[in-house]
Amino acid sequence: MKKLLVLLLAFFFVLALHAGEEGIRWYKDIQQAFQKAAETKRIVFVDVYTEWCSWCKKLDQETFQDPSFKEVAAKFVMLKVDGDKAYDFCTKYGVKAYPTMLFLKADGAEITRVKGFVKADFLVSKMKEILNGERADLPWFTNIEAAFQAAKEKNCLVFVDMYTDWCSWCKKLDKETFSHPDFRNIAFSYVLLKVNGDNSPEFKQKYAIKAYPTMLFLKSNGDEVKRLVGFMPADKLVPVMKEVIGQ
Repeated sequence: MKKLLVLLLAFFFVLALHAGEEGIRWYKDIQQAFQKAAETKRIVFVDVYTEWCSWCKKLDQETFQDPSFKEVAAKFVMLKVDGDKAYDFCTKYGVKAYPTMLFLKADGAEITRVKGFVKADFLVSKMKEILNGERADLPWFTNIEAAFQAAKEKNCLVFVDMYTDWCSWCKKLDKETFSHPDFRNIAFSYVLLKVNGDNSPEFKQKYAIKAYPTMLFLKSNGDEVKRLVGFMPADKLVPVMKEVIGQ
């Protein structure tokens, strides 16, 4: 009787250990994952990691265990790729830092990527944006301080749209370029910030803004990486945005 009780306790203990893993099926085989994506018409979420990467372990233990992440993960094909073992894959997608999370179509085309450790609420919001596509509004910040704080947490650049309410080219940029699917896809790799030049004299002076629209690429510490002045269609702007972040 005691042996039976011990066996039952051991059985339920094992079940409890695996309970937290329920809801996510991680593929390890790249070909199988893309085959599944083609069959189900889903996007592939790729976690590119290494065994020695402490931030990868933190992502696994915290972000990937969050119930909200598990819920939205069920709508993707989930794939784990060891960067030390999948040289060809990492070379193809230019993965140079870990963790890197890739969002790929079933044909292998990249939608966007997220680099470094991020919290569940941030990652889940990005995953939902990708699932919703054009139906979702892009997450533009209007608070400068909040935008740079978000960039520090995400470890990415801030894309600043300097505009005015009277600028017709600014409106054209908003209506045409910023609503284009290609811009929306790459925009997930940035923190987006809108700054009205007429209402932000200190910011305008700091970056010597003299024309509108002006688009700034800034580090999370405020250092300027690049700027573009004037209207640009999506097919001109998006390649620059990809180049800046090394895609």
